[in-house]
Amino acid sequence: MNKAAESILNEIWTQLIMIYKKEKERIDSLKGLSPLHPGIMDYFKVSFIESQSYSMSDQVSFDIYMPLSFSDDSYIVETEPNMQELSDDILINEFFPALRARMDQIFTSDEYSELFFGYQLQLVLECKRESSTLLHQEYLRNEIKLDKLKQQLSRFIETKVWMDLPVLPSDKDEFFFSRHLMNPDLMEQDPAVIEPLNSPP
Repeated sequence: MNKAAESILNEIWTQLIMIYKKEKERIDSLKGLSPLHPGIMDYFKVSFIESQSYSMSDQVSFDIYMPLSFSDDSYIVETEPNMQELSDDILINEFFPALRARMDQIFTSDEYSELFFGYQLQLVLECKRESSTLLHQEYLRNEIKLDKLKQQLSRFIETKVWMDLPVLPSDKDEFFFSRHLMNPDLMEQDPAVIEPLNSPP
């Protein structure tokens, strides 16, 4: 692996593990989560940004949540990259596969709590240069977690949706239930299946 890319990856990984440790403590302390909750962490993005000014250095940052247009919660990597050493080919064929392998290892491990990761993790690589922008993304999937979520959803439908009053789902349950109905990974997107669940008798 290219030495410059490996150095950046190691720096990102050191910071990420520290951040994930704090996030794990926060997530573990949450109470009253819905059994339909799919998991907290479902996104990770690394951005390489080439400086447009001689007075500024190239920059690497990463996001653990999908960025919002009105805020910037990116973590800045202290090591300043030399973008001349990091071609798109190196980033796609050397850096990203190594990052993916590390993420997959913790994504499928028992190191983090059940709700820390969702059943799917979106990995994004972005590289902004003066004359071009590279955007590459892939998804990691945990089929065991997906099956468990399907089972939870099926149990919820049987015990909450089809049951007579006064059995009512909580607001949290209804929020995730509505989202799951629109998720083809969890529900067959057939009106004959979905519509009765939206307005049960």
